[in-house]
Amino acid sequence: MGKRLLSAIISLGLVVSMLPVGIRGEEAVSDPSPVTFEYEDEHFKVELDDGCLDVLINGDWQGDVPWSDYRNQITEVTLRGSGMTKLTALFKDYTKLERVTVGEFDASTVTDCSEMFYNCQALKKVDIRNLNLAAAEKLDKMFDNCYELTSINVNGWSFGNKQVSARSLFRNCRTLKSLDLSSWKGTKVICNLDSTFRDCEQLEKLTLTGLDLSGVSSWANTFRNDAKLSTKFTVSGTAVDTGFCLLDAATAEGS
Repeated sequence: MGKRLLSAIISLGLVVSMLPVGIRGEEAVSDPSPVTFEYEDEHFKVELDDGCLDVLINGDWQGDVPWSDYRNQITEVTLRGSGMTKLTALFKDYTKLERVTVGEFDASTVTDCSEMFYNCQALKKVDIRNLNLAAAEKLDKMFDNCYELTSINVNGWSFGNKQVSARSLFRNCRTLKSLDLSSWKGTKVICNLDSTFRDCEQLEKLTLTGLDLSGVSSWANTFRNDAKLSTKFTVSGTAVDTGFCLLDAATAEGS
């Protein structure tokens, strides 16, 4: 009796071990194979392959972007397009995103870029040069909370006639060591620099040479907690009293 019972238990164990994971009641292991996704309509042409997202945007759209279900698998983005008016929160909370490159991208109709890359905590490299921001009004929090950002090329940005808010634009870029904005054009329209470079703890060099920031009316906490910068900067050749806008140590290399 005892031997037959033991034999039955062993046989049952062998049968269970041969069952699929889900039937055995154990947690299934996710499929590690890379995701491939393609989509095209009047507003988008999208290709996603092994974490690399290539996006062509044509005009404005309604609702979620077609790749939103894959946000946690996207590590690299190449962005192209034209005709948009809003890019608000386009890649917000893409916490695995590491690299962004902008190709043929006409941003001249875009009014709002706020939070475009907000909280992309793994983002390390951005090449988004030569943007025509003629219609832009908001750049607020565009790169806020990009903790790992070490390289960013924003050379050649140009602005139009509308007042532009850049509040918290680079806030919490804690790993960034240098930032050059000297090639920006039309900067007289920038009106708000509240917390723009705040908590950039490793920032050692900030180049604002040649910028006209005479239209800025709010400097609250602009360089707060930027301890690796020194304590002076100039705007259009005029020294600025940093006390009311820094609160902690900060500086900029100005004209």
